[in-house]
Amino acid sequence: MPSLLILNFSHPLTESQISATAQAFGGKVLDVINIKAQFDLNAPSIVPQVQAVVREAIGSVSKVCSDVDIAVNLPSLSIASALVMTMLFRSYPDFFVLRLKSDTSSMVTSFKFAELIRYSDSDGIVGGVGL
Repeated sequence: MPSLLILNFSHPLTESQISATAQAFGGKVLDVINIKAQFDLNAPSIVPQVQAVVREAIGSVSKVCSDVDIAVNLPSLSIASALVMTMLFRSYPDFFVLRLKSDTSSMVTSFKFAELIRYSDSDGIVGGVGL
C-alpha cells in the first residue's frame, strides 16, 4: 500500500481531512508534519523566512523516509506559497498539493478536503483527485 507524508504549512489538519486525503491518494497517510509558517511581513525580506521553514520541512522528510509520496498543505499567504512551491520543486520532482475548501454546512469557519493535485516535474500538473 502506498504511503503519503503530508507537509502542513497551515492550520492543523483534522482527522476527517487526513482520512479524505488518504482515500483520494489510495493509500495511507504515514505522518503529518506540521511546520510553523508564520512570517514577519514587516521584515526587509520574506525569502529567508520561507527558506528556513522549507529547510525544516525537507529535513523532517529525510528523517521519516525517502520512498514515500509527499503532499503539501500550503500556507495561506500567497507569496509564501509561491516561494514554498519554488523551493520544493528543487527537492522533489513529483509531489501532491492538498486543496481544502470551506465547509458550508458548518456555522463555524472550517475547511474540508477538496482535492489532491499531483505535480510532476516531467509533466507539470498532472491532475487532481477529489471526493
